[in-house]
Amino acid sequence: MSRETRLAGIVSTIIAMLVAILSVVIPPVYADQLRALPIVVVVLLVIAAITFLLFVPRAARSNRPAVPGLVCGVLGLLLLPVFWSGLPIVLGTAGALLGREARTTGGGLALAAVIVGIAAVALNLLGFLADRLLS
Repeated sequence: MSRETRLAGIVSTIIAMLVAILSVVIPPVYADQLRALPIVVVVLLVIAAITFLLFVPRAARSNRPAVPGLVCGVLGLLLLPVFWSGLPIVLGTAGALLGREARTTGGGLALAAVIVGIAAVALNLLGFLADRLLS
């Protein structure tokens, strides 16, 4: 795994944690959400660690990294209703990274993984901003 890939994983995890935290602490603040925040952050960190330390490097070394990349991107899109968790950012970034890794051998699947992964990240951030601005 390249240095840029590791950096992208770290940055996306930090952004995902910020989304999860800011979704709870920016008014309106609800006590039940505030109590659940530590659990959400721990789960997010565990999933990000598994994704970027185990899954992405292993998938990148496989014959077809575009396929798991596309799966990650689609999962990121499917998890958009829980944008406050930051999970679509982590999964979308993983999908885009794997699609980028497969750019020489993956053809259309590699491009689809990149596009779907970036869409998951962008739509998650838009959902967060809309939720905070419209609340």
